[in-house]
Amino acid sequence: MLTTDVGKERWTAWEVIDTIFPYDTKAYVRAFNDRGVVLVWSRLPSHQLIELLTGRLTRAHRLVELDDASPARLRDIIVSARRVLRDLKEVSVESRIRGNYLEVSEEELSRILMDKLGLIGGEVKLVVEVVWDVAGISLRTVRSDNSLRLI
Repeated sequence: MLTTDVGKERWTAWEVIDTIFPYDTKAYVRAFNDRGVVLVWSRLPSHQLIELLTGRLTRAHRLVELDDASPARLRDIIVSARRVLRDLKEVSVESRIRGNYLEVSEEELSRILMDKLGLIGGEVKLVVEVVWDVAGISLRTVRSDNSLRLI
């Protein structure tokens, strides 16, 4: 997932496709117009994808690596979260929702996931990014400077 200026999603999506298509002809990019978000699906290893995109995109602000993605339905998000968590329980949840497809608030989603997955909180965070009808999930650790790092 990457963020861009609102209104520049299509431009950024074309830059992404132009950059990664020679390496992955099956890549898929979805721009969310007027939301400032572009989702990228690729078979390339995440580090290679980020390396390719980092120096090439002119309007991207932030690249977010996601461990798994699912439809933005509660039951699918729970299944996806279980895949990412494996057996971890000392995990906190941080949710971000863009759009109203899911029909729950960020706080409600975090609480529901904590309850349904039996999580007890901790320094590891399950980050759930819902963008309209797609949910992306990643597992991160909190660093001493309060920033998140992919694990």
